[in-house]
Amino acid sequence: PPLQGFFVQATAAGASIDFSAAKEHNNVAYYKGSKAGPENKSNFSLIRLKVGDGNHTDETAIWFNENSTTGKDRDYDAEKRISGDSRVQIWSGIKGHSFAINGIPFPEKSIDIPLSLRIPAEGKYSITQAGLENLEEGYAFYLKDLEKKSVIKLNSIPTYSFTTTKGII
Repeated sequence: PPLQGFFVQATAAGASIDFSAAKEHNNVAYYKGSKAGPENKSNFSLIRLKVGDGNHTDETAIWFNENSTTGKDRDYDAEKRISGDSRVQIWSGIKGHSFAINGIPFPEKSIDIPLSLRIPAEGKYSITQAGLENLEEGYAFYLKDLEKKSVIKLNSIPTYSFTTTKGII
């Protein structure tokens, strides 16, 4: 069906991939991530966070998988490209990497995952829990504002609003 897709990450100089021979048109409805297939029985939890100013938004995703690490994993992470234009952006960072999609292992107790924001202009912004999937019992997501020294539980309060100046925070 239309709108199915995937990411390809090429790490070698001059790398390319040709999908012209891989096209297939038939009546089989295949939806990756459907609960039916045995290949999709992996255990994961995911939270998507969206930052916005009322006009523009950006998202990041953090997901937990027993096969991932807190470093850069080619199979579980997608790097964030930080733009130089006037877009608002959000990403998570661990061990010096900036991620749009960050896969990490389930923590034994808790884990702090630093979030960074690129704010194009002074004003009011919000961070919203845009999605929460397969949350394991006993787990919760908290958002800490280190400047205001406040903590909110995103499972209960899905939007956090704040006013800030231009820059990367």
